[in-house]
Amino acid sequence: MPTEMIPSFPETLPVIQARDIVLNCGNRRLLDKVSIYVNPGEVVALMGPNGAGKSTLLKILSGDTVAAQGEVCLAGKPLNSWDIRQLALLRAVLAQQSRLSFSFTALQVVEFGRFAQKMGALDAENKIIASEALGLLEACDLAYRDYTTLSGGEQARVQCARVLAQIWHSWNHQPRALFLDEPTAALDLRHQTTVLAAVQSFAKKEKVAVIAVMHDINLAARFADRIVWMKAGQIIGQGNPDKVITPELLHTIYGVRGSIIRHPQNNLPLVAFP
Repeated sequence: MPTEMIPSFPETLPVIQARDIVLNCGNRRLLDKVSIYVNPGEVVALMGPNGAGKSTLLKILSGDTVAAQGEVCLAGKPLNSWDIRQLALLRAVLAQQSRLSFSFTALQVVEFGRFAQKMGALDAENKIIASEALGLLEACDLAYRDYTTLSGGEQARVQCARVLAQIWHSWNHQPRALFLDEPTAALDLRHQTTVLAAVQSFAKKEKVAVIAVMHDINLAARFADRIVWMKAGQIIGQGNPDKVITPELLHTIYGVRGSIIRHPQNNLPLVAFP
């Protein structure tokens, strides 16, 4: 796609910005005047109890669902003003579940993420990018295995590599966004940190705005620049982990009592529950 099709966008402005988002389901209000932004290179964790509206908000921000009220902007333009291929060049989405029943190799699945960059047959450069994305997720050993035979955790890493490959490079420093819905849910302890460290490194290096639905508070404290707390369709607190991981907020959000200690190695907040 010619670079002039995507307007320049100063890094000082948010990549993702939403104002007064409202969404109803029958008589129930799923999101109630939610406003949020994500800056270039920033990792934002959406957190809160089940049913808080986190995944619903992520779908609206990525364009998978349309809000009843409010506006979402991506790269300084209303989300609905981008065509489908432009969106594919600027943002990638990792859903909670990605079903695939055909016997593609893991490498081929990652290559699917490159099709928006070059319609038709992939060239050597795109194949190299797919391999590098697998490497970033420590999944090179899976490259030529049948995707349908992989474990749930292995498939999750392959899918994460696919969305990274999709927005691997920018065009004239254009902003990009990455949307992740519970990216560590199927992963073991080691690969939870592998995936989030890879996402964090990618965000910082490439100035990609990342917003991820998460449940593990300690992982969010380690890898997120900012935590946005949600409950009952509203944002009730946000800030860096040191500011917003407090016993009071945890009790307000989850109704449980927790103690905050400091991690012995990185001095980040660490939550211990009785």
